[in-house]
Amino acid sequence: MPLSLAQTHAVSALARHLYPYLPGSSAWRGTYTFASAAAENRVGQFWTGGSKLPALTSLLELTLANRGSAFCPLVETIVREGLKYRAKSDTPMSKADLVELNGLVAAVGFKIPSLLDAGFAASLPEPPSAPIREPLGVAESSAATNATARRAHVVEGLLARFLELHDWADRQSAGRELEHLLKALFDEFELRPRGSFVVPGEQIDGSIVLDGASYLVEAKWEAAPVRLEPLLVFREKVAAKSSVTRGIFVSINGYDSGARAGITAGKQPNFLMLDGMHLYAVLSGTRDLPALLRAQLRELADKGRPFVPLPELPED
Repeated sequence: MPLSLAQTHAVSALARHLYPYLPGSSAWRGTYTFASAAAENRVGQFWTGGSKLPALTSLLELTLANRGSAFCPLVETIVREGLKYRAKSDTPMSKADLVELNGLVAAVGFKIPSLLDAGFAASLPEPPSAPIREPLGVAESSAATNATARRAHVVEGLLARFLELHDWADRQSAGRELEHLLKALFDEFELRPRGSFVVPGEQIDGSIVLDGASYLVEAKWEAAPVRLEPLLVFREKVAAKSSVTRGIFVSINGYDSGARAGITAGKQPNFLMLDGMHLYAVLSGTRDLPALLRAQLRELADKGRPFVPLPELPED
């Protein structure tokens, strides 16, 4: 089965994460490699050899597309053997590595119970603290470093919370908690969020201010991709406020094809559309939230695209 763009992006990120866990090849007999992990899980035919990162990416993609049942066992095997390899290389797997790994596996669409085990997480060391290089006499540099470290710590906690919400049986409660999570995230990036509020006849999940412009925010975490109707309703909510008001619609499980096509038909779209991949990229530290919103806004202004999948979204 062909992979979706979101899956392709997630698998590529997972390959980059797993890159240091094992060698690609070795002249020493008995050395466990990525080829060994592939053979152990009966997907050896998908290991192409050559440059390690492209070969690992191809292994994961081909396994997911052709032997989906072997994907999680393959990742689990790589981690199991990688624990030994990384310990010998004096780069042991850390708790932060595990949080990132579980997020990437979830982004592909899976959960691996052994990697979610609290006992395993507790056995891992904390990541080493990076030395603080503070120029003498420059207090502003030190303050900026501390603020960046604090933000990274807070966002890491929000990522852990986001991953927990995937498992909540009560999806309505998970959706409400998502609103709190987004408000905390907007706070960290100084986007002046307001929480959920009510105006006559409608409920708004919140609002933010970016570069002096106000954006109404609505978030949904439903089992299926959002259909067109909620987007049309949100478009009218935004339009009813003022000619300068914009919006941000967040659907963790994305949008169906009818919604993506229909929202650009007729009236001009007046809001941005984000999905779980966009949010995960911010929570995992790979994209800056204001920069991501500005890039999405430019795509809307230049090309009329309210929704741009993360792999297609420029980084500058």
